[in-house]
Amino acid sequence: MSPKFRLRINGFHFHLRTLADDTLIGCAGLFGIQWMHQIASLGIAIGDPAYWGKGYGTDGLKLLLGYAFRELNLYRVGSSTISYDIRSIKAHEKVGFRQEGIQRSFIQREGRRFDLIIFGILRPEWEALQTR
Repeated sequence: MSPKFRLRINGFHFHLRTLADDTLIGCAGLFGIQWMHQIASLGIAIGDPAYWGKGYGTDGLKLLLGYAFRELNLYRVGSSTISYDIRSIKAHEKVGFRQEGIQRSFIQREGRRFDLIIFGILRPEWEALQTR
């Protein structure tokens, strides 16, 4: 009798590269996928500050959400960012994420504490933005 295997994928990871010259500038991914509930968490990072504030994060979020909702048939995607990262907050809001909560004093950096802002977006909210 042969053994039975169950392949359980709960994450997808991507490299972010520029279109102009294929420079690796960051990474992004969907993780903690719960297929039964059609939910996942999203993470994105642009490593080199030279590429910050140029729209790469927003573009990456748009691509990742398209993949999550169109290809993976997810219903909800969550994300979070540190309260001092204004660029990340604006990028999340620009692509349709809504602020769902705050975990107060969650992150400690260089002796200071910062809130963690929790975001979420549902497929119908994302779809409404695609028709505009």
